[in-house]
Amino acid sequence: MKVWALTIICLLLFLKSSLPAETHRIEMIDMKFKPEYLTIKKGDTIIWENRDESSHAITFFDEELHNLLTTKRFKKVRHGKTATLKFDKSGEFEYSCIPHTGFKMFGTITVVEESAKLSQ
Repeated sequence: MKVWALTIICLLLFLKSSLPAETHRIEMIDMKFKPEYLTIKKGDTIIWENRDESSHAITFFDEELHNLLTTKRFKKVRHGKTATLKFDKSGEFEYSCIPHTGFKMFGTITVVEESAKLSQ
């Protein structure tokens, strides 16, 4: 009986550790990031989609992420275009659209370890 219980526990742990990463969407619309706050798992991907007529920038306050985005040409996301980033680092990452900070166009991504509880 103990062997079966141990086998089931090991199988459940294996299945949990092999859950696929998810893709989340953030819209840039009405001079806002929607949702403004998002919690994701480490390894997940975010796709930002610009639905406004004007171009938007995605500027992270975390220097490492900002440099990665700069190399991926996230300085300007035109109308109808998208920008994608996979998050391999846990933490809380604040970002903004620098040209539209007057509209309070800010967002926060919280990246948690896979085993942590997610809330959106």
